[in-house]
Amino acid sequence: MTSTKKSGVSKFPYSRIKVYWNDIQTHSDWISISDIEEYSTASCVDEGFLWKKDKSRIWIFSSYSKNEDGSYDVANVTCFPKGCVTKIERIK
Repeated sequence: MTSTKKSGVSKFPYSRIKVYWNDIQTHSDWISISDIEEYSTASCVDEGFLWKKDKSRIWIFSSYSKNEDGSYDVANVTCFPKGCVTKIERIK
């Protein structure tokens, strides 16, 4: 991604998004086999800046620091397998 300049100020080149996704739930308790369907996945939401998407993954980061040379360092990086993502929403 490239940055654009307005009045000499570089615009932050990454979109802020919400990622809705399903997470695995596991339980080690002894239960009746008829109770298995009471367990389900967890519906989760993460917010961050979209770094990249490809056919199978989505990467976001939620913290960044701009260096003197204009490059960025990032932290709190998450890589989602697309199979668990249910929705992506842009935050304005």
